[in-house]
Amino acid sequence: MARTARVMALGESAASTDPQLAELRERGHAAMRSDCRDVADALAAQGALASDITTDTAANTLYAIVNESVYLRLVDGCGWTPNEYHSWLARTLRKALLGQP
Repeated sequence: MARTARVMALGESAASTDPQLAELRERGHAAMRSDCRDVADALAAQGALASDITTDTAANTLYAIVNESVYLRLVDGCGWTPNEYHSWLARTLRKALLGQP
């Protein structure tokens, strides 16, 4: 995210007025959703998901949290370092998906 978040955010913004960029954005979102599904499926296959978390919920949670907007809000908006963001993300996903403190 440290290298790509700002470029991704710029593309998101420009996609609202450019049909070609909008198509690329939609393909990017679809690829990200697919990647999140793959991670959720792998966690489920290992029996790692918390008992009250479905694979769909896990995939959607990943899609909602792991993105440039959240990164930029915390790093640029709140003054976090990329390492602080990484630690927060790992801790948050562990709690949300795995039920681990």
